Amino acid sequence: MANISEDLADLTISRQLILTRVANGLSKQVADHYEAMIDDIRTTILKSGNISNRLRQTIKDIKEQLSVPNFDKEFKELAKQEVNYTQKAYNSVIGVDVFKNIPPESAMNSILSTSLIEGATISAWLKDLEASQAFDVERAIKMGMTLGETNNQLAQRVVNTMGVSMRNAQTIVKTGTASVANQARMEFYNANDDVIKGYQWMATLDSRTRLEHAI
Repeated sequence: MANISEDLADLTISRQLILTRVANGLSKQVADHYEAMIDDIRTTILKSGNISNRLRQTIKDIKEQLSVPNFDKEFKELAKQEVNYTQKAYNSVIGVDVFKNIPPESAMNSILSTSLIEGATISAWLKDLEASQAFDVERAIKMGMTLGETNNQLAQRVVNTMGVSMRNAQTIVKTGTASVANQARMEFYNANDDVIKGYQWMATLDSRTRLEHAI
């Protein structure tokens, strides 16, 4: 017969399935954002005529169309939902409302600035992505011009470059979803440290688990 700790562990695993769906939904929003942006950039290139005569302006026009999606609002809401879910689910398993506290507003507001992905915040990762995609697009355009590519070929080159940026953004958002949820739970544990003796880290231990997490 499972004990309370095992029941709580099962709840956490089940919750991960829901968080995976949330992450996939945000990833779809990222794809929509980039696909619309890529279409606009492709149109800009195809309508630019002889780009070699206005290379600097074309690069400037394209850079002004670049952006990365911002999910601060969604992540803040996710953190609140995670805390509310954890409190209700844990109390339900135990059968008594022993988890009475929720993290203070200050702690919840700081989650986005304290949740880390390999040592950097989500916003820092997105800021780096914004800078790198601008650099990569400019490099792609200049490379295409050097090779004497047509506007169609140049557009495809930039589309391929932006596809890499899109996949990087999706990775950041998916990892960020797990990071924010984990941090929200930790804040919940801290708020209820009067009834929690400790917590156990669970790792899947498959080929996608980083070594530091497995340890």
